[in-house]
Amino acid sequence: MKKPIYFLAAAVLTVGSILSACESKEKKVENAEQKVDTDQQKLSAAKDTLNTEFSGFRADGEKRIADNDRKIERLKEELTTGGGTKPLDPARRDKIEQLKKRNADLRARLDKYDKAQSDFITFRNQFDKDMASLDTAYAELDRSKK
Repeated sequence: MKKPIYFLAAAVLTVGSILSACESKEKKVENAEQKVDTDQQKLSAAKDTLNTEFSGFRADGEKRIADNDRKIERLKEELTTGGGTKPLDPARRDKIEQLKKRNADLRARLDKYDKAQSDFITFRNQFDKDMASLDTAYAELDRSKK
């Protein structure tokens, strides 16, 4: 008599486990779908933020590069026409050409940047560092003309 009760109890527990496991899988799938939807919304919001931030960064970068072009041309003109006390010697001419090349390289990097393939924060920090280095080199050359 005990054997059929144990058998029935084991069968009930087995069926109950199977049914609860199936329900759990369905809930897991539903939860996973909700998580995917939430993550897609977060990704979309992050892309929108990145596009907005990059647009402002690009505009600022282009403005700074254009300002540097004007500064370099002004410096070259001053040194060529004798505006400074020192004439335009080959070393200064080379420095001016290096500044022009570095500025052109920054412009090319900004134009070629693919925000989908790279880390924007790293790119922005390196670009700002290079731009500051260019500004410092320009300032040093501008001071040396006197």
